[in-house]
Amino acid sequence: MDFLLKCNFKGIIKETLMDIGTYSFDDAKNKINREFDVVTKDSNGYISYECKYTNSPITSKIIEEEIRQRQNLDIQFYKLGFISKSGFTKDVDMEKYNCFCLDEFYKDN
Repeated sequence: MDFLLKCNFKGIIKETLMDIGTYSFDDAKNKINREFDVVTKDSNGYISYECKYTNSPITSKIIEEEIRQRQNLDIQFYKLGFISKSGFTKDVDMEKYNCFCLDEFYKDN
């Protein structure tokens, strides 16, 4: 969360963040539960960030699954973001999503 706040302060994330935290819900009746790693709120709405700390890069298939998990929720996300330990494959549209690599956490910009 601190990293995203830093990116907002530096203008990397353009919209001013009004709130930041996690989001989870449990629908026992339908046996569905979800937990979203980081959710930010700005004047446009909510952005959900998924953090992947695996040795494999994030692929477009992983992103498609994350999109599917966010459908039909009470909360709607206008954008998605991803934080990856191992980067992203070439098929990921880096302009469409807020994408960050773990290495960026340690850059002193």
